[in-house]
Formats: sequence, C-alpha cells, structure tokens
Amino acid sequence: MEDPAERLQRFVAKHKGSQATETGAEIQWQAKLPRLFVQAEKLVNIFHEAGHNDLRIEVRHGQLALAFGQRPCGINPAGDKRVDFDTDEGASAIFLQNEGRVHGYRKPFHPMNQATSYELFAELDAPSKLSETVFGNAVAEFLEWAAVGAGCGRKKLDF
Repeated sequence: MEDPAERLQRFVAKHKGSQATETGAEIQWQAKLPRLFVQAEKLVNIFHEAGHNDLRIEVRHGQLALAFGQRPCGINPAGDKRVDFDTDEGASAIFLQNEGRVHGYRKPFHPMNQATSYELFAELDAPSKLSETVFGNAVAEFLEWAAVGAGCGRKKLDF
C-alpha cells in the first residue's frame, strides 16, 4: 500500500502546477481580449452595414459576448397574439477561457417562452497561441449559424 504522505505530496504538487497554468492562461486571455474584441467588432460591423443593428458585442467579467436583440416572428400557430409567442429571444455567443483553452458557447434564436441552454461550439487554442484569424473564424461561424443556419430559429435573417 502507498505511503499516504507521499500520495498527498504528489496530489498537492499536481494541483499547484495546474492552478499556476490556469492563472497564467487567465492572464494571457485578459491581455489578448482587446485584440480579439477588435477582430470580432469588424465582423459585427459587417452585419450592422447589412442592417442588423441589433447585434451587440461586449466584454464583461472576462468573457467576450455577442448577442442579437429580440425580433418579431409573427403569430404562433394557434393564433395567440401574446408577445411571448410572437417574439424570439436573440441568438448569442460567449467566448471564455477555461482550463487553459478558449471555448465558444452559443444559444440560438428561440421563442421567449422557451428555455434554451448554451452549447459548446468552438474549442480553440490556449490564449497564448490563439490567433485573431482563428478567433475571427469562430465568430463568423456563430454569425452564419445564427443568421441562416440551425441557430436562426423560426426565420432566417434578411440581407
């Protein structure tokens, strides 16, 4: 049987190293966020120029978020004109650093009365290795998915 003191020493050393790596990755993510924001903002501006001014981008609590606003979708099949049936909640994406890598999560357009969870859609590099181009392509993937793909909800965006 293993010596418990040696076992705990290995345990502590392992977790010290992983926590130091996580802290370093968070520092690198925070340092890179301004450049990634500029890259994402360029893509958001393309949608603004196409008339989709309800698309917002912001950095908050160490996360870069993109979100479309609510949109009308007509009357529900039963003819009920209540707002929660004829309005879609906007699609959104969140990019964050977790366990040394950058991850992207997305949520589709969906009826206001319907709960929807975020799904993982992008597992990117460590912040120190993440290029603006790779990040920008993940943002573009989300925007295309939300505009006309499976994330568009009950209607595609007009261009």
